[in-house]
Amino acid sequence: MKPKERFIPELSKRVLAKNLHLARPSRVRRHHRTEGRDWPARAYTMIGLKRLNNIEFCLRRVLEEKIPGDVIETGVWKGGAVILMRAVLSAYGDRDRKVWVADSFAGLPKPRPKQYP
Repeated sequence: MKPKERFIPELSKRVLAKNLHLARPSRVRRHHRTEGRDWPARAYTMIGLKRLNNIEFCLRRVLEEKIPGDVIETGVWKGGAVILMRAVLSAYGDRDRKVWVADSFAGLPKPRPKQYP
């Protein structure tokens, strides 16, 4: 992996999750940010570093295996995951894929277990 391919996604993840500014975070706070178990007011994503790492892994696999198609994030909040998707694709020189963003802006509908068991 070239330095650019390592650096851009890693820096992007830390900025999006707001982990750059946690100079001496408590263990609890670091764990919550890593796991995506808090609601970080200043971050661009709430999914945490573990899930950001997974997005990068999945995209790298798609690129390495030359799987065609665009990518999408559903349920966006502030768009941090799609920003990372675009950063990873750019780091690997993929300019052809579209990154789609979708959100209801109203949350999920109430469950209807009788209609959809």
